[in-house]
Formats: sequence, C-alpha cells, structure tokens
Amino acid sequence: MNYAIAEKKGLILGLKQTVKQSPFPKKKRAPLAKLKKKKKTTPLLANDLKKSTVQVAFESILIAAFCFVVFQSYMFLSRSPHLRISQISIDGNQYMSEAKILDWAGPLVGQSILKLELPQLVERLYQHPWTLEASAERILPDTLRISIVEREPFATAVLDKHYVMDRFGVLLEETSKSYDALPTISGLTAHNPKPGNAVDGKYLAPGLKAMHYINRLDFFKNNPADSIHFLSQGIARYVSKDKMFEVKMNLQEIEKSFESLKIVLELLSEEHARSCSIDLTFKDKAVVRQLDKPVREIFHSS
Repeated sequence: MNYAIAEKKGLILGLKQTVKQSPFPKKKRAPLAKLKKKKKTTPLLANDLKKSTVQVAFESILIAAFCFVVFQSYMFLSRSPHLRISQISIDGNQYMSEAKILDWAGPLVGQSILKLELPQLVERLYQHPWTLEASAERILPDTLRISIVEREPFATAVLDKHYVMDRFGVLLEETSKSYDALPTISGLTAHNPKPGNAVDGKYLAPGLKAMHYINRLDFFKNNPADSIHFLSQGIARYVSKDKMFEVKMNLQEIEKSFESLKIVLELLSEEHARSCSIDLTFKDKAVVRQLDKPVREIFHSS
C-alpha cells in the first residue's frame, strides 16, 4: 500500500517536471540597443562606377559617329550632279506664261534639289500680282513641280492708268486689247496704284452685287450693264453696253433701289426704253430723262 502511494507521488512529480520543462527552449531576446542599430547600406563598388562611365562614353561616341555619317551623306548628295534641278514643270497658269513665272521665281535650273528652300520659293511666287495660291514640291532626282492658282480678271479699273482688276479689287497689270470685253469701273481711289496693290473701294463689293442683280433682269439681257462709275456718298452709275442707258442708285439701299428699278422698267415707254437715264437716288421717287448722246461723252464731261 505504501509502495503504491509512493509510486503514485512519483508519477505526479514526473508530470510536474514534464510540464515545467518545455521541449522548445525559449530564445533569448536581443538587447534593445542592438535592435535600434541601423542596417548598413552596401556602397557602390568601384568597378560598377567604372562600368557605367565606359558605357556612357561608348554611347556618346556612337551618337557622334551617326551624326557625322548623316551630315557627310547629306553633303555628298547635295553636291551630286544627279540631284540638281534640270526639269521644272508648271501647272495651273492660264494668264501668266511659264517664262514669266520662272523669271519671277529666280534661277532654279542647276541648283541642288535638296538645298532648295521651298518656303522662300513659294513666298516669291506669292508676291506676283496674278498669284492667288502657289505651291512647290521636289520630285527626286532632278524635277521641281510648281503649281499656281491665278487671280481671275474681272474688270478694268480706271485710275491714273487702266488696270486689269480681280473681284477683290487687286490690280493685276495694265490693261490691253485682250481685256476690252471686261466691265469698266471708274471713280475708284488708290493710294499707290500699281499691280499687286488693291483699290480703296468701300462700295466696290455692293456695287458689283448691284450690277449682278441688274444684268439678271430680262430688260438688260441683250444690252447688259458693263460700266460702273462710283460717285460720292455711295452713289453708283451703271451704263449699258451700247452706252445709251444708265441707272443711278444708292448702294446703301440696294434692295429698295432694285425694287424701284423693276417698277420703272415696267412703266417705260418704247421710246425711253431705247435710251434713257433712270435716277433712283431721290427719296420715294425716280427721275427718268431721255438721253440725246451716248453716256461715254457724259463720263468725259463730268
């Protein structure tokens, strides 16, 4: 019995020792001072620096060599006789001759097609009075193409001389017999009348618009108005092709004057319809008188 109790106590003591002694020993905590120590960074090694410097130098040499090769290639090609302008094609010109365009553009044949400054060439072409639009392009190896859009001659402007003028009022050149069929416009002003400059026509656009309306009427179908004389304060005088019919109207009231003209034309007698002057510049009335001489003489005497 005592032996059994002793054996039992020994078992209990063995169990207590087993509980107290863990099979996994606790790790010792590092001192707080050691935890606060910073990790040291690894410095860049000398051979890495040397490798990076060599790589940069090598890339710089390659770039410089490439630029040198490109420059030398361009210089070689620009001096090549096979890349010099020997042919020039011009299109779009109707009133300007090719010789006149080439003379205005300057010497081109024999120049290097690569060195030719196209913007400067186009700018010179733009300065010609007849040029509305211009462009130029290279066609390798030796051809230059020039394209021109010309201004359209619209009327003859009577200033210090007679000039051909486009619909925007730009003077193109001194007139010649080839432009006799154009309408004549007088009474305009210009500070420096010469080809390339524009007239000071405040009422030019409404005056041309009124002439367009007049010539659409059946009355003027066979004898259209082909001359305009601008008077003071926006008054314009329109003269028919045979110079035996004229209309005066206020350009500041075009629609009202045009409606009055249609009424007067319906009421004209056969005798007045052949040669007369219609004045629509008065308020709420029209003055009609018979013409006994061509309007051409009236122009010269005024």
